[in-house]
Amino acid sequence: MLTPAWYRRDAHLAAVNFRKALVEIDRSFAWTPCPVYDMVRYRGFTVEDAHLILRTVGMTCDTTIFVDRDAGPVRTRFTVAHELGHIVMHRSEPPKDAARLLRGEYEANAFASATLMPPEDVEQMLSRERTSQPVEYWAHEEHFHHLITRLRRRFQTSTDTTLQVLVDMGLVDGYTPWESFFEVHRPFKDALSRLGDPLPV
Repeated sequence: MLTPAWYRRDAHLAAVNFRKALVEIDRSFAWTPCPVYDMVRYRGFTVEDAHLILRTVGMTCDTTIFVDRDAGPVRTRFTVAHELGHIVMHRSEPPKDAARLLRGEYEANAFASATLMPPEDVEQMLSRERTSQPVEYWAHEEHFHHLITRLRRRFQTSTDTTLQVLVDMGLVDGYTPWESFFEVHRPFKDALSRLGDPLPV
């Protein structure tokens, strides 16, 4: 599910503030990849595998997050982070109608992306990549593909999440899950060359 841009700001801010608060308590919460299971446990929740139906991949009941036992580890990490977004952002104010429910799902997706791939950590990694290769290097589709793979391995995220974060950071103009890497890589070279500038808001 793609997250409309106008729903992302509050979710990103919530994710950043939540992580900062945890890091002040325990520096291990700043580790990469994100210790999302520890974050959930800190909030008093547990994660359990379950056989979920109707294409449901995760849900929270009381203090337990249930995740589909057939999902892979990367998908499960995103699901746990998504449910954590609901816990942090929506627990005190459950949605009252279908529109608010849908918005809550969008916000939880954005919270999950920003939690698993904190923008400042992504920027640091991309800055190292930028200085290690000339800008022209990123004009080649294969090199962009390899960078996405390194980001995915570093943060333990899916291709969709990784590209969505690059969109949110203003490094890729747009992305939908059915597009290939190579259809979205073209604006990346120029954006990466400007990475030393403040990120767009």
